[in-house]
Amino acid sequence: MRRKDIAIIVLAVGGIYGWLQFSHPGLQQDDYFHLRLTEMMRREGVLHEFPWMKHTIFSERFVDKHFGFHVLLVPFTLADDLKAGGKAATVVMVLALGLAFYGFLARHGVRYALFWTFFFLFSSKVVMLRLLAVRPIAFSVLLYLLALHWMLRRRPFLLGAVALVFGWAYSAFPVLLGIVILFTITDGLYHRTWDLKPVLAAIAGMGLSIVVNPYFPDNLRVMAVQYLSASLVRSDPAMNLEWMPLSTWEFFSFSWPLWVVIGLVLFLVASGRVRPRFETLCLFLLAAFFFITYSKVSRGIDQFYPFAVLFSAFAVSDATLLAGAIGRTTKRLAAVLAMAAAVFVVILNVRDLKEGFREMDRIDNSGSALWLKEHAAKGSEVFIANYAAFSQLFFYNREQVYTLGLDPLFMKAKDERLYRLYNDALALREDPYLVIHDVFGASYVHVEHIPRNRGLIQNFAGRRDRFELVFRDDFSDVYRVK
Repeated sequence: MRRKDIAIIVLAVGGIYGWLQFSHPGLQQDDYFHLRLTEMMRREGVLHEFPWMKHTIFSERFVDKHFGFHVLLVPFTLADDLKAGGKAATVVMVLALGLAFYGFLARHGVRYALFWTFFFLFSSKVVMLRLLAVRPIAFSVLLYLLALHWMLRRRPFLLGAVALVFGWAYSAFPVLLGIVILFTITDGLYHRTWDLKPVLAAIAGMGLSIVVNPYFPDNLRVMAVQYLSASLVRSDPAMNLEWMPLSTWEFFSFSWPLWVVIGLVLFLVASGRVRPRFETLCLFLLAAFFFITYSKVSRGIDQFYPFAVLFSAFAVSDATLLAGAIGRTTKRLAAVLAMAAAVFVVILNVRDLKEGFREMDRIDNSGSALWLKEHAAKGSEVFIANYAAFSQLFFYNREQVYTLGLDPLFMKAKDERLYRLYNDALALREDPYLVIHDVFGASYVHVEHIPRNRGLIQNFAGRRDRFELVFRDDFSDVYRVK
């Protein structure tokens, strides 16, 4: 690891990601929830009561699925401006990830580690956007790298420690166990010796994270819902968009520079110019596994992209070690062309992200949340027509409680009949007033001005004897239920 490279990473990653994050006032959808929950945890300690998502499994006994991540966020909630603190947290975590990515490549003898680090962090606008979220995405990739490093170094105890931290920090920790199992199988077939210590260490670490947890044993119930109902079975019309597959165009356009590189790598492999070492083969299988995941679920890009870039880096490095016939002039020309292409891609991605941030900042429920905080009775229920609105409403106003939040299937897990009525009211298959007033007992309704709510808004406009419009701004309405 060269100090000059580390300095470049700090300046480039901190500068570009920091500028992007602080160039607009808003946050991403779930960021508001994570920040407000962390601030509450800092002030009040571990939360076991959470009435704000009234008709979900969390209203009875709350479980913080990302408790360890929220502990890491605590210092950033000390700022007077909570949103600024969250933005700073993401930049720090992306910077830590960049240094870890570079360190992993350098320590495993991969050439051009700096180039591949920048390729991972800047070549996909979707990856950049997700890394900028106040969510444990960047931190999880860093833990994947640590786990893979300790597996390759044959240090099961340290792997178990990583699994323990992962289990505390991120509800998607079973993904790490899948990585360890695939590594162990590849290792056994490649070296013809079977070593189960990595699997046992990962299971032990994750098991400890479940048991040595302030939410045990309630976390087992939430895990069953999340992994069985919310993750594996996704046929619901109100499903979380992150679990939907991408169109073919989106699938390739979101990461087109990577596909160009993978095409080159596969050409080198097919032409016999790459003699892959064990690490390269293992990374190929991991990338292939997460390629399948990404093709089914859009959020699979969180795992596919880093492993695909790692595979490409190792494969090109293997080819470079055998390519002594390539002249110095050719190498310099290739480096200049690669640098020019990289700058072009970064400019495109930054431009697109800036435009995306402008669109994202238009999603602003602060006006309706603050109106409710000032005018609605404390503890009254607000029926929300879009589950995604909960994070902002909760961030700005904890005086009222809300129908649901984070993921609609947490309502389904508590009361499937109620969940069905909720969706039927939104789709006007049932009388909205009878459902909102008689079934839910809500005093107010919050409706965003989005296309799928158009019919509901028209219905309310024709029933002023039942729904009184008490607040409206450019983004949302609040109705009092009579």
